[in-house]
Amino acid sequence: MTFLITGGRGFLAGHLAAELRRRRPGARVARLDHVPGPGIITCDLRDPAAAGRAVRRVSPAVIFHLAGTTLARPWDELWATFANSTVNLLEAVRSLPRPERVRVVTAGSSAEYGAAAGGLLTEDFPPRPLTLYGAMKLSQSLTALSYRHAGLDVVVARIANLVGPGMPENLALGTFARQLARIKRGSQPPLIKVGNLRSSRDLIDVRDAARALAMLAERGVSGEIYNVSSGAAVSTGAMLRRLMTVAGIRAQARGEASRRRRGEALHVACSYRKLRRLTGWRPRLSLERTLRDTYDWALARAAQPAGD
Repeated sequence: MTFLITGGRGFLAGHLAAELRRRRPGARVARLDHVPGPGIITCDLRDPAAAGRAVRRVSPAVIFHLAGTTLARPWDELWATFANSTVNLLEAVRSLPRPERVRVVTAGSSAEYGAAAGGLLTEDFPPRPLTLYGAMKLSQSLTALSYRHAGLDVVVARIANLVGPGMPENLALGTFARQLARIKRGSQPPLIKVGNLRSSRDLIDVRDAARALAMLAERGVSGEIYNVSSGAAVSTGAMLRRLMTVAGIRAQARGEASRRRRGEALHVACSYRKLRRLTGWRPRLSLERTLRDTYDWALARAAQPAGD
């Protein structure tokens, strides 16, 4: 069996590739990204011809569409990254001899929902994204689902905030872990730069999310959306305090306006009941385990020479 993962150099992609190989020894797992790297098929999905060539070359049974960005970008760049790339990928699938036999699992985001009035958000909650990123992810999800009318087999995984070892530094836990690692190594004073510590997020370990995606590839109902989440919200401030306990460090937090995200929802928590009823999936890794593994990864990175 052949799997294709777009956004192949991304945070989730590496963990998903490992999960797929664990579940299906001997399977081929191809990773595609616009940035070259070892074992990567280089392709810019914004180019429809390149997307077509890559999909025909791999001829996958399952595609995990993870390509995207969490960085702030102008709207036209985000549109090209999310909506245009999704169209190009799915048109490439349509060009295959038996496109209906290819399952496409696309990664959505809980940012599509916007703010929660209270309680857990289910897949039936009307999406009202508050940020440009959330709006673009929603456009990607709706675009993917629209291809059901063209006979394609599409499932959307609406993923909460991914956390875990290897997460990028532009995300809250990623920057906290790296700053604490630098403090531990003596290369930064005991002062942590933070954004909004009052917001609460549904945090899901990337390894649990990878397992959910693999299960959706096997059992997800075509045309459906499934939340992949922890089912609880944790404040950013509480997460930082728990991470400092894990690291054994006491540091002062200093708020910086540049680290605040304009228009972000203050509270988001999503129900994973639909996914659990279908597959039996539930999160396995505790937040403490995630924090420990994330900090240990950052500490190991901080010990490496600059440029590594």
